[in-house]
Amino acid sequence: MTHPTSRSPTLWMAGLGIVSGVLSDLSLSLRVPHPLGLLDAPIYPGLIFGLAIALGLYLFGRTSLWGALVALLITAIAWIAAFRGCILVYDALAIDPTAGYQPLPLDESGSIDRSAALRLKDTAASNLFALIAGLIAGGAIGAGGTALGAAIVGPSRRPDAWLITMIVGAVCAVALFAIDTLIGAPPGYEFLALFVIWQATVAASVGYGIAGTGRT
Repeated sequence: MTHPTSRSPTLWMAGLGIVSGVLSDLSLSLRVPHPLGLLDAPIYPGLIFGLAIALGLYLFGRTSLWGALVALLITAIAWIAAFRGCILVYDALAIDPTAGYQPLPLDESGSIDRSAALRLKDTAASNLFALIAGLIAGGAIGAGGTALGAAIVGPSRRPDAWLITMIVGAVCAVALFAIDTLIGAPPGYEFLALFVIWQATVAASVGYGIAGTGRT
């Protein structure tokens, strides 16, 4: 099979990240099946972003189909770990333990409860240091896990790029929260910027790591 090639897959991966970010935001309203709901995390964004990373690795990173599927699975696991890690760090550092925090609170169906998320943002403001630390941890875990999956299944032009990916994920998580807090977002689009920018940036960083390894 002939695969599309690019000397710099960074932009292609960023494009896949933008698409997956939009789809991830739309997926928050979907009901989560009971077995997956037991993970207590919105699973669809992780699967969608994992699919984008897997596709990029398959097209541009000399990764086999099975390797791409492994990357998808690892990315989805990293998403869940990032979600739970953010909460654990926040709970460990919070000055006011009554001000609980969940990055994307779920309703009874397992889909996102947007109104609860906005209320939690105001409540968690009293524990700003814990909140920032949790966001850094979550962003780094999600990006680091994604980079790990890419490193396992695909060759890297620059191994140090995986560390860059982790740093990018951590910085983006905090920066996007700050922007959303200062500027705000239209109702119903509270998480769109987070998903689109974070996923596009992290995917582009993964693309940078595999640049020059694409198949013909």
